[in-house]
Amino acid sequence: MIRFLFIGVFFAVSSLFAQDAPNNDDSDRSRSVAEKEIHQFFDRYQAATASESADDLNACYDLTEMANDVVAESGVTLPNGQQQQLVAALNVAFAQQIELLEVVWTRHRIMQIDFFENDSVADVYVRSWSDEAGTARERYTVKKLGDDWFITDFSDLSFGISTVAMAAMGLRESVKSSVTAELVFGSKQVMQCAVACSQGDVYLAAEHIDAIMGHPVAETIQGLRWQLSAAVHELIDSHVVIESVDKADAFGASAPLEDYLLGQAYTDLGRYDVALEYFQGYLNRFGHDADAYYSIGHVLEQLDRTDEAIQAYKSALADTPESVINVGALALALPDDRKSEFASYFQALPNFAESFEELGDTFIVEDDDAALETLNQVTIERDPETRHLAYYRANLRRMRGDHVASFDILADLIAKTDSDDDAREWYEPALCESAVSCGRIHQAYAICDDKTQAINELAVLPEKFVEQSIDGTETQPTIDDVKSLLAKYLQDQENSFEATYLVGNWHAEGEEYEVAREYFAKAINLANDDDDRYLAISRCVHCYARLDRAVDSYTELEPKDLVVDALENELPEGPDLETVRAMLRADQPDLFRFLLADLPMLLRNGHYQSGLDRLAVAYEKFVPTDENRWQEDVIDAYRTRFLIGLKRYDDAILSARRAFEGSSDFLRALVYAAKGDRYNFDSAYQRCLTRSATYAHDDFVNADEVPKEWLTDPPVPAADEVASEFSPWNEVRRVVFLLKEPRPFDASIVSKASRSIGEAVFQIERNQMTPDEDDYVFQCNAHAVIAATQNCKYFIHWGSKPYLFDAKLLAEESGTEGEISQRIGDHSAWLAIDIFQWPQDTEQADTVSIPCEASQRLAKYAEVLVGEFATVAIHSDNQTFVSCDRAFFEALASDSPIDAFEPADSLDR
Repeated sequence: MIRFLFIGVFFAVSSLFAQDAPNNDDSDRSRSVAEKEIHQFFDRYQAATASESADDLNACYDLTEMANDVVAESGVTLPNGQQQQLVAALNVAFAQQIELLEVVWTRHRIMQIDFFENDSVADVYVRSWSDEAGTARERYTVKKLGDDWFITDFSDLSFGISTVAMAAMGLRESVKSSVTAELVFGSKQVMQCAVACSQGDVYLAAEHIDAIMGHPVAETIQGLRWQLSAAVHELIDSHVVIESVDKADAFGASAPLEDYLLGQAYTDLGRYDVALEYFQGYLNRFGHDADAYYSIGHVLEQLDRTDEAIQAYKSALADTPESVINVGALALALPDDRKSEFASYFQALPNFAESFEELGDTFIVEDDDAALETLNQVTIERDPETRHLAYYRANLRRMRGDHVASFDILADLIAKTDSDDDAREWYEPALCESAVSCGRIHQAYAICDDKTQAINELAVLPEKFVEQSIDGTETQPTIDDVKSLLAKYLQDQENSFEATYLVGNWHAEGEEYEVAREYFAKAINLANDDDDRYLAISRCVHCYARLDRAVDSYTELEPKDLVVDALENELPEGPDLETVRAMLRADQPDLFRFLLADLPMLLRNGHYQSGLDRLAVAYEKFVPTDENRWQEDVIDAYRTRFLIGLKRYDDAILSARRAFEGSSDFLRALVYAAKGDRYNFDSAYQRCLTRSATYAHDDFVNADEVPKEWLTDPPVPAADEVASEFSPWNEVRRVVFLLKEPRPFDASIVSKASRSIGEAVFQIERNQMTPDEDDYVFQCNAHAVIAATQNCKYFIHWGSKPYLFDAKLLAEESGTEGEISQRIGDHSAWLAIDIFQWPQDTEQADTVSIPCEASQRLAKYAEVLVGEFATVAIHSDNQTFVSCDRAFFEALASDSPIDAFEPADSLDR
């Protein structure tokens, strides 16, 4: 079942949301003039959200006033000219953002109004409902400017921080004289992530927030950074959600959605009891919420507490009666004899016809015939002419085994449906499904417009047929029925690759390989492009192999090189492959596969002219494509080296220059080395090592053209050398250590550990933390410490319960066996250490690799803090589990820390 959370619209703005406040529309309550005006304003605002023109929504905001508030709150003094430019820029940015917001309010309720400045400014707490976002709680700051009220701030984009406050924060950080390019990068990504959240683009938001991995971030927005990370990963990675919430708490910025996000994360991880506690905490904090009740219902069902789950879904519908997903969840949870209980909720949905279809599809997918029966009955009573009703009636008959009745209903429905009606795209497959079960495949084929789709549904193999109908009277199609249908299809689709290939596949799946081979051979000649041709060749070769005629496929099919490629994918190494390869070499010696094998030998033996001649033939036949550009690079490289061997240095230089960028410097260096030009060699050599991802120092060592005395000392990397990109699966960023029993940890213990490994640090308070501050330890909360040293920052976090709360389940999930699995199941506490900031290259777009010494420092911290007590270590990013022993810590502290996590399932090292 689908669980939906529109990220970015729930915010903790006040304790008033602990429970719903009385409805402000209560006629007994007297309102002031200002309150009445604000209620009228939000009535207009709701109408504007549904307007086709963004101008109506923009008219509700005073963007200039909002921009001025940003400047005022930032505390930044700008020259008048610059401030006006900033106001204009913010105006444009906010206007564009508002245009992208597509949430249409269906209703709203003003929960509370707090007035300021002689009732000319107010914070308005609003709960709104929409089809897109479900329910949302938001705070709007409105000002009376002239005769009208306008929105000048709102808490809808930044997870607990208002738009003005967030923009002011960014402005304040960007104009600090000490701000570095790295901090600008981090702040920019945080802001762009927040904007993407507001637009509902979770994956774009994740790209922005993940881009900050390892980068320094201004301390004033660290909390926001981790709040956003937790929220955007809710649909992507539950482990990241939990880690991000921990860090948000550590930076004093508890995520407003923390309980909900953790509830979702632990639901996805199968910790249902834990998830239930978090969801209940969310309700206790924010009051009734349809999405939270839905999640609670789902969790309760997993715990076999069905009656409570039913009540949770009903509570969701009491809060948000327009929630189709909760009506569906309720219907599915109800036992068959209580299905009628969801009927009134279904009838209360605002768009009856669309809701009927959505629920009907849900019940079909979940195979709940009792729910579908109730849905159909209610719909017939309300409106027997509801579109698609017959389709769902037919599906109910099919689900209950009455395939003849289902077929008749669908056949009649399709006859009344225009050929260009999109509904036929799902009517026809349903008809075919019933036809297979009642032996009416020829009738179904005749009825369907899309013959290829029909054949795919109807031409099933005998073992897939339904054995018997509910009353034993229906007749399943025979093998001859299907074959005659395929013959009819081929007649209708004469000379069609798709039809010929499909029929060949049918015979191949039925193990009629000789017949299938003939169809595939015909399909090869009918293919419209290279992809289709290779597909048919592969299947044809498969049939030859099953007939023990693999070598015959080479002699009988064309083109030969593709046939051999297909045979190499089909057959194990052995005599047949050796035979066809020899035959191909004899027939086409200049194919690239043979050229690639011969060129090294020709170069090594000094047959330079023969090599050039072979390349000339290859060039004549070479047709460059995106897939084979690498072959062109190989040809250019060997041509250059053959020219060097012939001492045709000018031609060799020209050949090197036409090579790909990654190879050009390497080849030019070889030419200069052969000429004895040390100066130009050194230049090309250095450029190659700093710019090429293809060639390294060892390639020069192995090149005969280069005098070995020129390479006596490995070169020192240039200052502007491009660092390798960070790879979370192949580096050690975060390690979780499982402990036999809980251990005490705090800043003092971490400080002592720091000194024992040679790091001179001192303890500081939160207000002393800055991005460029180093050599300190900070106690974040009762369960977390940050250690900063050598331009790296480490997050040390621990818990006195099993990791992820369930040791036995964790052992099952680990995929381990034996003693290591036992260790996981027996642990009772944990400590995690991760590097969340390390030196970056501001000229490089991607996060760079973690320095080896930073990972080694993590290893030293771990060994001092938990070396005697840790039993298992978990690589958080690739979820590898290994035992903790002396060999593990030695490997973790080596020049290749990732080696500590190999092998993952053994105690022997």
